[in-house]
Amino acid sequence: MRRHSVPPGYYIYTWSYPDGTPFYVGIGYGGRAFNTVRNRLVTAIRKKIESDGGDVLVETTECKSRGHAMELEVEFIVRHGRRDIGTGILANMTDGGEGGPGHIVTEEHRRILSEKTSESKRGNTYTKGRPLSDAQKASLREARTGTTASQETRDKMSIRRRGVPKSDAHRQAISAAMLARRQK
Repeated sequence: MRRHSVPPGYYIYTWSYPDGTPFYVGIGYGGRAFNTVRNRLVTAIRKKIESDGGDVLVETTECKSRGHAMELEVEFIVRHGRRDIGTGILANMTDGGEGGPGHIVTEEHRRILSEKTSESKRGNTYTKGRPLSDAQKASLREARTGTTASQETRDKMSIRRRGVPKSDAHRQAISAAMLARRQK
């Protein structure tokens, strides 16, 4: 998909096969025409075109307003039909003219989305908090033995730990380790 300039304000855009046959139409604002996250059918078509060495053709048409863009999108979908309901060639899953720019998200919804996003970034939560077996600890120890973190990694770890209060036991352990190093 080759990126080119987009009209200011709202527009409709079409994604087409390399031969010019459209397979998707949508309403855009800003760089929306080049955001590749769509329904599974559209994604499969785009990936197939790209895996065959082709480019998805993107065409934009400037609109006077969001309402005008919605009308044009509906007209285009009616003219070319939808693949999912057997009326045509487009991979759109709706008749168009809907969508939610300007949708107001409540603080509660933001909190829920934030929690879900941060959960997915934590990785495998199934094992989170579970103690490792002695065999697992030995395996990890063996894998890390003889490796040293890069200076960049050590700097990041240092910055992350700044301002974190240390317990008295931790301070004493650090002191003992430093004394042991000096005595060597």
